[in-house]
Amino acid sequence: MVLPSIYSSQGLSEKDSNKVITSGNNQDKRPVEYTLKTIDDKVQAAVENQDHDEDIEMVPMDNEKEVDLITSYVSQSRNVNYYDDDVDMNIEQAPDFTLVGGNISFLIIDTNFCISHLTILDELARLANDFGIKIIIPVYVIQELDGLKNSNKLENDDSSNESVKNFARWANDWIYNQLANSSGVVKGQKLSQRINKDLTKDDAILDCCLYFQEYYSQHLIVLLSNDKNLCTKALAHEILTVSFRTGMEAKLIGQKIMEESMSRFGHREAKYKPVAGSGTSSIQPGFIAPEITQVANLTTTNPGASPSALIYREVQTLLFSVLHHCMVAEYQEDIDLIRDYKKENVVNLLQCSQLLIRFWLSVFQQYFKAMPGRFVPFEEVGEGRRSKKIPVYVDEPTTENAGKFVDFWSAVLKVLYHGIMNEQENEVLDLFIARWKELASQV
Repeated sequence: MVLPSIYSSQGLSEKDSNKVITSGNNQDKRPVEYTLKTIDDKVQAAVENQDHDEDIEMVPMDNEKEVDLITSYVSQSRNVNYYDDDVDMNIEQAPDFTLVGGNISFLIIDTNFCISHLTILDELARLANDFGIKIIIPVYVIQELDGLKNSNKLENDDSSNESVKNFARWANDWIYNQLANSSGVVKGQKLSQRINKDLTKDDAILDCCLYFQEYYSQHLIVLLSNDKNLCTKALAHEILTVSFRTGMEAKLIGQKIMEESMSRFGHREAKYKPVAGSGTSSIQPGFIAPEITQVANLTTTNPGASPSALIYREVQTLLFSVLHHCMVAEYQEDIDLIRDYKKENVVNLLQCSQLLIRFWLSVFQQYFKAMPGRFVPFEEVGEGRRSKKIPVYVDEPTTENAGKFVDFWSAVLKVLYHGIMNEQENEVLDLFIARWKELASQV
């Protein structure tokens, strides 16, 4: 039998001659230009939907080819650019982490992950307390994002870099907001937190991983990156890595990290009572905080005050005092570095409520995690990134709502007092709450 060939004695039959002859692997029907267009279309749609230029858009990359293209662009840029230690964001004065028990893991984030998966990163920050997550942005990543958002087109690169510039700007703004708001979850690596200060590019990011691996040896260190070479280097140093997979979700990442932490270090009971630092000397067994005495004296010093005014003033005095104790327990001697936080500037319940909301993720959420029914000290409308926290019961109570006012703030105070104050102070709070309920019936 002769194989069909134009070189055989019989030549090709009419049927064989009409066949399409191919060799090698099937070629992708969607070239780089097509993938780039889909990315550009997503970014353009996001830009057009922005309310103003400062909005942070979340444009997820859920396609492997899109992720590879972004990763390749960042890698090329990294190869041709160099960034020094000039960082606009104030990371040197940011308070360090105060570890509060549990299986805590540090996630080191690479530039390409920030750009391609800002949605996932944002969700991880929201789920941080559920899975014991702390997020670290390396110095070099902050530098690189700043460079990318202002970059020119790479030499010999035919693709547009406008999409990457927008991605970098949104990621840069997200990080800035986290740091500016003194997030207890997201931190920028300090210049002092390096083993070898001369390293740059991939090696600088790996050095960040190694620093936290050395100084936080009882905690899991995980690199989030789509750069295969960097991930290989990290794995060689026994640092776990997370890279893009189809269907990747923040909750699944958090669950896997928590499982690995428990596997390596065993189950560690989460502590809902932060350990007070040197700045909280007033919280000692058998000691009554001065504001409790102050509240006890309000009745005698204000004999003509109405029941509603007394309830409001006593709740406000105790609430802000315990909020400040919680803040000091978290930030300790760095409390003075917190932007726009001055104890004397909080003078009413609305400002107390705004303080609770502003530092909810970084300070106060941990106290309320054990509460049944997911009780929170505010009203929450909307879902996900678009959700808003709204202060409630911040005005002097009225006849219609005095009972609910007392019940709401009593629950908030009991949670915080249980977490940060001593046993004697908790007993005194119970006496105050009983008196507020009696006063509420007189409003």
